[in-house]
Amino acid sequence: MSPRFLGELDTEPSLDVEPEDRCFHILLKMVALVIKHLANAKDTKTIRNLVARLLPNHNRQFSKNEAIRQRDIASLRNHHDLLCTMYWAAPVNERPAVALIQNLVVSSQSHNEACLINLRSWESLAQFVVATSVDVASFKLLKQWQTTFFSGLCQQYLGQEDEIRQQSESLQHTDGESMTESRILETVTANMRSTMVPMCVSIAAMVSTMKVAKSNIMLNQALNSGKP
Repeated sequence: MSPRFLGELDTEPSLDVEPEDRCFHILLKMVALVIKHLANAKDTKTIRNLVARLLPNHNRQFSKNEAIRQRDIASLRNHHDLLCTMYWAAPVNERPAVALIQNLVVSSQSHNEACLINLRSWESLAQFVVATSVDVASFKLLKQWQTTFFSGLCQQYLGQEDEIRQQSESLQHTDGESMTESRILETVTANMRSTMVPMCVSIAAMVSTMKVAKSNIMLNQALNSGKP
């Protein structure tokens, strides 16, 4: 579970330690407080060095074709949460690159659990930006992230039948067995339903982001209408 303040970035969330906070949640709050203190002191050099030192040095992908463990999910969530915390707390020019968060998950190839973590991070940052800025450029990379992510899900959704039939042919070549047509169709239907989960969450995240936009120009950006 992510700390509560990451779901409230469009407001001024409290960084007080709460009873339900885990050790990592407290660490994130400490990081945010330190960065904000340095920002108030206009010590951008120290912020830049701190952010660089805290960036995780791994970028493992969790393919939908591989087993995934709960500790993998927890690690991926922590990775997202750390980057989101620094993005929120740091001055604009010292933030971690949006791509560092976006590229943690490839929607067309990843488990639903990984996709949902990435979506929650997008929603948190998107709400923060549209609620606190009127600079279109500040939302541009988030807009591209959402577009790429949703396109990947659509690609996965539409490619389910071809993928399952290829797996059936591969099984026949290696084991001499193949899936029945009814089994193929059942599997395709189940996989398509599964892919619809993050697709629906992505749309819901866009709607929730639109609701917190403080200006028409940022509302238009959150809508991702393609208009300037």
